[in-house]
Formats: sequence, structure tokens, C-alpha cells
Amino acid sequence: TDQMNDLRIKISDHADEFLAMVKKAEKESGIALNSDRYKRPKPCANEKVADFYAMKNLIAIEDRPADDLLFSPQLADEVTKALLAWLPVHEFCR
Repeated sequence: TDQMNDLRIKISDHADEFLAMVKKAEKESGIALNSDRYKRPKPCANEKVADFYAMKNLIAIEDRPADDLLFSPQLADEVTKALLAWLPVHEFCR
């Protein structure tokens, strides 16, 4: 889409800043950035962010088995922590 193309350009133009934000969010949340990928990646002039040009979307999701955390008050704290960790990336992508 045009929006993803615009985002790819923004990521390329601010590669170091974007990569630092993603790394920090992944470390703080324990959740890796992932995506569905194109079979034939889009061309990218900036090798640092070439992986992001292959992405159809950006997904930060954790899939884990149901455990005691799911039914505890600490779940809200964990969700809040993850959302706050990813907030700078979200703001960058807007």
C-alpha cells in the first residue's frame, strides 16, 4: 500500500533511530517485531533496513500458553509494560 511504501521510506531515512527504537522495545517488552513477508522483497538502498522492506506489515505479538499470569492482576502490568515499550515505534510509524 501507499502507507507502507511511505513508512519504508521513513524507516530508510531514519534507519539508525528506527533500529534503536525497535531494539529497545524488543528488549523492554520481550516481544520481537515480526511480519508477513513478501516472496520478492522490495528493493532497498539502505542495507541496514532491507529486512523491513520485505515486510507486508509490522507485528509485535507474544504467543504463550495460558498460565497463572493470565488470571492474575499482574497481567495488566505486563500488558502495560509491553504497550509502553512499543509506543515510540508506534508513534514513529504514524
